[in-house]
Amino acid sequence: MASIADIRAKFPQYQDLSDEQLANAVHRKFYADIPVDEFNKTIGLQPAAGGYGTQVVSGLLEGATGALGAPVDLMNNLVVRPVTSGINAVFGTDIQPSDNPLGGSKGLREGLAIAPPSTEMGPQMARRVSQSVGGAAVPLAGSGATVAQTLAGLGSAAAGGVGGAVAQQVAPGNAAVETVAELLAGLGAGGAISGIANRSARNAAEKAVPTVEKLKQDASDLYDLADKNGVTATKSQTTALSQDFKSLATDEGLISPTGRVSEAYPKAREALKLVEDYANGPMTVKQMQTVRKALADAAASPDGAERRMATIMLRKFDDFTSPLAPELETARSLYSRAAKGDQLETARELAIQKSGQYSGKTYDDALKTEYGNVERRIIKGKEKGWSPAQEKAISKVAQGGPTQKTARALGKLAPTGNGYGPLVGAGMPFVIGNAIGGPAVGSAVSGASMATGIIANQLANRMGARSSEIAEILARNGGVLPRVSDTELQNIIARALIGSAAH
Repeated sequence: MASIADIRAKFPQYQDLSDEQLANAVHRKFYADIPVDEFNKTIGLQPAAGGYGTQVVSGLLEGATGALGAPVDLMNNLVVRPVTSGINAVFGTDIQPSDNPLGGSKGLREGLAIAPPSTEMGPQMARRVSQSVGGAAVPLAGSGATVAQTLAGLGSAAAGGVGGAVAQQVAPGNAAVETVAELLAGLGAGGAISGIANRSARNAAEKAVPTVEKLKQDASDLYDLADKNGVTATKSQTTALSQDFKSLATDEGLISPTGRVSEAYPKAREALKLVEDYANGPMTVKQMQTVRKALADAAASPDGAERRMATIMLRKFDDFTSPLAPELETARSLYSRAAKGDQLETARELAIQKSGQYSGKTYDDALKTEYGNVERRIIKGKEKGWSPAQEKAISKVAQGGPTQKTARALGKLAPTGNGYGPLVGAGMPFVIGNAIGGPAVGSAVSGASMATGIIANQLANRMGARSSEIAEILARNGGVLPRVSDTELQNIIARALIGSAAH
């Protein structure tokens, strides 16, 4: 078949037509049975690159088909090709896998109006951004994400595309630099978008939910009200309580078979003695407060065994006081919320103390450890009374969402003192880059790798902090979302709790 130049020479009467117009006329007249794309390719006619609109549409199509065809492409490149090469080597055959497997991105692009890349910088960058957006749109469309989540995900992808487009102009053909730039921009923008979307919601929620100190004070005020109303526990009730405590303490090993109270757990021992002291007569509300404070102090013991024992005793004591008056039942609920909030606040404070430049542990790592301890105690039944929403929020901090897990993994590239960070984040990338393009490329790749780790750690820290704030809000508010004035703020908190497309 002739080239476009030959066709133009054969039909001089059509010199006023463009190459595209002439090719279309010849195709319709003589070669209508051949697909137009195949015909144009055969005669050497390249489609026009077009302007911004054409480049954007082409980028979107490339990104979407790349995402749709990725599973097939990966299978073809990582499994089919290596296996075929092995068979050829062993049996001396010459089997060649398809360059265009069914369902792959190349096949999906056939017949689509995808223009060649533009030679101008502006349209080139627009196309690169569109590729990232098109690639992100496919998984978002199938995720059931809300409009807000979809916009956040596309915004993060667009920011990543801008980073990749800039890198493409600065270092043309350098896939490593382009990938790192897109990743840094996308992760950073994702965190920023989420932060802006959730900051007002968290502030509103914090104002709507009482602090731990306020919960304790409100509970104390209810005890005072019950005291003014003359609420007391009878002698028979206090005697029964003392007997229950002795039985519990004996089962837990606090009291020996000879009746001696162990001194290994001083706080629990003191609380037990107080209950025994009040077992000889009625117990006033003030006395109940004294006993409860002793039990609460023991439940906060750094000794795990004592803390567990005292927590069981505290729960039993609250079961004893609650039926005595409505005020005490409400006070019990407030104290419970305060205790849970205090426990998670303590976990956060411990995480702050255990993170730092000398420990090699990021704030997110430390939060993961502290909340993981709480999560394991809940799973093992050593922590009771948490609602499903609270347990889910605790697990979110300990486990992290998909993007947070990605950020945690990339954070290993940071040059921290965790033993292998400098090797993985700096040494190996330098060796690889040096092998590809010399010391300059090695240094650039190594620097980009370490920068990726540092930024990824910061992003993971922000997401961990956000999740822990939500967990504390739920703990102090009894396991339900606070009632704030704007319904959308509640939706934002709920999305943050269950995860979002960007995180």
